[in-house]
Amino acid sequence: MALFIYQLGSNSMSNNTVTCIAVLSAKTGQEQTLKTKLDDLVIQTRKEPGCISYEAFVSNESSKRFLVHEVYKDKSAFDHHSSSRYLRELKSKLSEYAEEVDIRSY
Repeated sequence: MALFIYQLGSNSMSNNTVTCIAVLSAKTGQEQTLKTKLDDLVIQTRKEPGCISYEAFVSNESSKRFLVHEVYKDKSAFDHHSSSRYLRELKSKLSEYAEEVDIRSY
């Protein structure tokens, strides 16, 4: 499994917001499991005080491809999310469900 994380400067919306885009490819036969895990992550993350937006999508072209679009009010909120228990738990088992993960923040 490849995991790529890129940190760039602040986005053009403001000097403080952090936008994160994650693209994941499910392992064959693990599509529904990964979808369920991401759906649970959406529910948990939207409760975070610094979360502006958190959405997960399944590709129209392949049921194996997922995109997660995240927006946080600032780096502190993004860092809080990144260190959350539920995200750490998902990351620790992600290799069971996903064969590729590409995460970029702006």
